[in-house]
Amino acid sequence: MHPDMQGDLREQIRSGNWLFQNPWQKSDRRAGEGVSAIQRIDAEFRNIAWLIGRHESRQRANEARTRWFHYNQFNSYGATEEGKKLIGLPNKTAGNNPDGTPRDGWGIMQIDQKSYGKDKNGNKIPVPTNVVWDWKANVARANEILREKKAEYQVITNAYRKAFGPSGLVVPPKPWIEPPVNWPSIDGVTFTTFEWSVMTLYNGKGGCPTRKLPGYVNPITKDIFQSPLWFEEKEGKWHIKPNKENYNGKIIRDINKSDVVVE
Repeated sequence: MHPDMQGDLREQIRSGNWLFQNPWQKSDRRAGEGVSAIQRIDAEFRNIAWLIGRHESRQRANEARTRWFHYNQFNSYGATEEGKKLIGLPNKTAGNNPDGTPRDGWGIMQIDQKSYGKDKNGNKIPVPTNVVWDWKANVARANEILREKKAEYQVITNAYRKAFGPSGLVVPPKPWIEPPVNWPSIDGVTFTTFEWSVMTLYNGKGGCPTRKLPGYVNPITKDIFQSPLWFEEKEGKWHIKPNKENYNGKIIRDINKSDVVVE
């Protein structure tokens, strides 16, 4: 439970259906702003942001898991046994992750504490209250994270370019090529290489391959380079490597599932 939530508010979440019916496409008329969630996302991320939100906020609408709710900011299970297992907001059950760390993640875009890091004293910075409670602030924070992941993507491509590019430190066995604009279709779904990489980075690159890369210096990682986007210099080809969650694979599965019908 988020530390800023008071007891009575916890019960409001657990006893009520706080479902938002697809704010990605519908304007927030209650606030009189007339701006949908997708309009709060930079244009270059819109093709993937609504899919990330759809996946992150899903909750089953029946026991058979043949119908699903999407775009929940809060727990929509109410006071059911399923709902009591949740930490107040969708998608996360009680207990710990497989690696032993506490479960975390808030709202439509499942913003977690890790995205805020630590303060100057080394204390973890909690997810702000407005990001927990307000879907607009939640989506705005997701947009900031996507911008951060764009910068990380640029670091990745520049690191490979510095190592193996036309003026690189090493002449690769096969000729250098720039990353392809579009990534080959997977199960009928096509993204750009940029989109595919940023989707993985949004979830985290844990489990992606690591290597030493000529010219790459990072004292924190002891110069170990880790990335979902991978240039194999012996082949002269680019590859996309899934993270440990196979996050992009799960998003594609959600796109292709015919039983995901409740929006």
